[in-house]
Amino acid sequence: MKAHFVILVWIWLVPIALCGELPLIAVSPDGSGFVEKRTGRPFVPWGFNYDHDSRGRLIEDYWLDEWPLIESHFREMKQLGANTVRIHLQLARFMDNPSELNRKNLTQLQKLLALAESIGLYLNITGLGCYHKADVPSWYDDLPENGRWQVQANFWHAVANCCRNRPVVLCYDLMNEPVVPYGKRQPKDWLGPAFANKHFVQLVSLDQSGRPRHEIARSWIRHLVRAIRSVDQDHLITVGLVDWSLDVPGMTSGFIPEKIASELDFLSVHVYPKKGQIKDALTTLRRFCVGKPVLIEETFPLNCPLAEFADFIRQSRELAAGWLGFYWGKPMEQLRASKTIADAMMLQWLEYFETTSKGLSAPLELEFKGRCGPLQPEGQPYDARRQMFRLRVEDISRFTITSVVPDIKDRGIILQISGMLEDAEGPLTMFVPDRDGQNREYRLHHVGYDQELFQIRREGGVATIEFLRKGRELLKPGVWFQYIDFYR
Repeated sequence: MKAHFVILVWIWLVPIALCGELPLIAVSPDGSGFVEKRTGRPFVPWGFNYDHDSRGRLIEDYWLDEWPLIESHFREMKQLGANTVRIHLQLARFMDNPSELNRKNLTQLQKLLALAESIGLYLNITGLGCYHKADVPSWYDDLPENGRWQVQANFWHAVANCCRNRPVVLCYDLMNEPVVPYGKRQPKDWLGPAFANKHFVQLVSLDQSGRPRHEIARSWIRHLVRAIRSVDQDHLITVGLVDWSLDVPGMTSGFIPEKIASELDFLSVHVYPKKGQIKDALTTLRRFCVGKPVLIEETFPLNCPLAEFADFIRQSRELAAGWLGFYWGKPMEQLRASKTIADAMMLQWLEYFETTSKGLSAPLELEFKGRCGPLQPEGQPYDARRQMFRLRVEDISRFTITSVVPDIKDRGIILQISGMLEDAEGPLTMFVPDRDGQNREYRLHHVGYDQELFQIRREGGVATIEFLRKGRELLKPGVWFQYIDFYR
């Protein structure tokens, strides 16, 4: 399909670099996550879908007339600990007809970029939305497959041209929950069933015409990626997949992870774990790990208790590169005053989110001496994604706490250390200075440790040391750790 992109005078949309702009985000060299492109510092997306407000309105419904409301929502999301916000743009608000763009909303998008940058929030820009069926123009539904794809390419060409050179953009998400149907559907039947009065699922074709479904998905992705890359070579590109995209018996989307991953910079999946089925959710998530970072782009304790949901998040840290939940614009104080079940669920989620956000920053700083340091020599000692320190020791090693956060007692402190011998001779030892200048010693070996202070296990040559609350009370500047390999 030959591309014919909309040609307009773009002077009014030339991106202007702002002071204090955020670092551009890229895929990490090992392909497991994200980093700041210039420094290589790890970046873990942690934030919200801002898909509608508490009244069910989409962002374009009120961003022209109620801009202060947008500002207050973004500031609260930042205060809750978010670093990323996913916005959902509706195609009809940016395309007045197949070849004409809506200048007013493109200008407002630029205003949103500036707001996010000033607050320090990255944007996941999801496009081509048709969430409110009544707002979808008839001219769009009347188009054949190739015509519809071309309008979608025009949309992305325009949005990418608006956003190029703006590091505040984390990524472009081509569409929320696209599906390639089996066989042939009725004319104009482009949307999936409604959920909460919104159509989040959208079809990219109506007639399979004997084509493998995953090939239709690949062709559609390539067409839109080509439109974006014609003006923006830097920003990451993904697509928001339903968790039933796997190549297994039953209902599938046609967007098979291993078939489409090569066309994208990373994969995004929407996972809502069910009560008593956390292992199933993790198994599903694992099958999306096909050599590219995986962002859990939508998740929420909708179908399970918060305790199970928190366990899912914790266990998914080995698989996922980031997590996005939901924020719908109702402040915490209003949620606390409300008596509805929905508001109680949202409050519970936001309180969990705020608490968990603290784990994205290191709870203490370490200074290394001897043959020890971060697990990856050029990396950071604290792994924000896994919320633990990942260290290595060898021969004679020593590291010292130089600073701790004020709420250290309430933080999760885990040291995962490679290089220590199985034998207890010369184990890692923690020294805690007393006021009289003496040191209290604590042996950090997986056999015979103080179970009121620590939880220690060893597996595959790696020791994992978790500090319990009483153990965390010992942590302060000047505490030091020593390892000596007597068999070196």
